[in-house]
Amino acid sequence: MKRFLAICLSACALAFTGAAAESRYGAWQGGGGDTQELVDRLRTLTEEAAKARAADRRFLEDLRDLIDAYDNPWTTTLISDDFRDGDYTRDPAWTLASGNYEVDRRLGLVSEVTAGGTAPPKGGGERGEPGAELAMALLDSLLDGARKSDRDGPSAPAPGAAGEPATLHRDQRIPDAFSLTLEVEALTRDGEYVVEIYRDRPGGDGYALIFRPGDRRPFELVRTSRGRTTIVEAATTPAPSGPFEVRLTRKPGGDMALAAADTVLFEVRDRTWSEGFAGIALTNREGGFAVKRLTLLGGRS
Repeated sequence: MKRFLAICLSACALAFTGAAAESRYGAWQGGGGDTQELVDRLRTLTEEAAKARAADRRFLEDLRDLIDAYDNPWTTTLISDDFRDGDYTRDPAWTLASGNYEVDRRLGLVSEVTAGGTAPPKGGGERGEPGAELAMALLDSLLDGARKSDRDGPSAPAPGAAGEPATLHRDQRIPDAFSLTLEVEALTRDGEYVVEIYRDRPGGDGYALIFRPGDRRPFELVRTSRGRTTIVEAATTPAPSGPFEVRLTRKPGGDMALAAADTVLFEVRDRTWSEGFAGIALTNREGGFAVKRLTLLGGRS
C-alpha cells in the first residue's frame, strides 16, 4: 500500500508539474481511506488529466495499468449460494430449464449427464436380449438406491433423459464489471460443464466459461455475439484434481482474467459489450459435476 501510494504520488508530481500553472490541479493533500478509495480517486484524476491533456499519453497509459493492478471494482454481492439449505429453487431461486440437478449434503449442487448413446431404447424400437435388459434394470436400481442414501431428503428427483443437458439459470442484472467464483469438482474424468453470463437468455449472446476436465485445454472462454461463437482465450494448464476454486473476473475496461486454485491461467481484454448482462446459467452437457459454492459480485461499469 505504501509503495503504491509513493509510486503514484511521485508519478503524478512529475507528470503534472509542467501543466500545474495552466490547469486546476494543485498539490494533493492525501487523507485517510483505504486502498480502493485511493485507487478510485487516482482513476478520476487520471481521466480528468487525459481530457485536459495535462500529461503525456504514454505516461497516462502506464498510470492506468498501475491503477488497474490495485483496483477491486467488485463491491456488490449479487449472488451468494452454498446450497446448504438443500433447495436451489429459493433464496436465491434458480430455474431448472432442462435435465436434473440435486443437492448433496457433502458435494453441493450435483448433476450427472450420461452420453446420448447410453439412453435406453424407446417403445417401438428394437429391443435387446431379455437377460441383458433385466441385468441393466437391476444395476440401475442398485445405483439409484446408493445415490438416494447420500442425497438430502427422503428421495432424490428423477434423473433427466440420458444425454439431455442439465441447465439451471437465474435472471440477474449483472454490470459490465463482475467477479464470479465457484468451488467446483469434476466427478468424472470426461465431461463438459458450462457457466454462462448471458446478455438476454441462456444459450444466447454473452460469455461462457467451458470446463472439460480431461481435455488438453480444460478451460475455454468463449463469446457469442449475434449467434456467432468465438474463442476469446483458452488455458492449457491441467485442471486441478478434487474440489477447487475457479474465478472469472471482468473489469470496467474489458480486462478479463481466469484463475484456478489461486493460479492465474490467462488474462485477456474483450470490449465487445458495455451495457451489462441479464443473468447466469449453469449447464452440464456431459459427465458428473458438483458446485459447492457460487459467488457473483458486481461493481461499477
